[in-house]
Amino acid sequence: MKEEKRKQIQEELTFPITPSLALKLALEDAEMSHFIKTNFSYPEQRTRIISQKKLSRQEKGYRWIVEFKEEIPLFLNGKNGLMNIARIEIDPLKGKIIRRLFFSYILEEEYQKSV
Repeated sequence: MKEEKRKQIQEELTFPITPSLALKLALEDAEMSHFIKTNFSYPEQRTRIISQKKLSRQEKGYRWIVEFKEEIPLFLNGKNGLMNIARIEIDPLKGKIIRRLFFSYILEEEYQKSV
């Protein structure tokens, strides 16, 4: 019984859009690309950029969430600095972009509250 349920869950989570394809779609998106080029630092400045891909289950089904976060070295009141964040949500079945969010100079706590 448990084996059947596990197989059913695995089949449900097998989508035609893989994590690497979701990343590729995000990077090829014109709005995402423009935001990164105009708001993120140049590579020569050796800033720390983190990319994340995760599958999220929401009210209307699953979505791939792809995020790029650039940490801006700055300390405010003992807290870490600001971040530039580009986030895109992609339908894992169709590869269609559902939502884009772009933030410049935002604190991590503020970002977490807004998503």
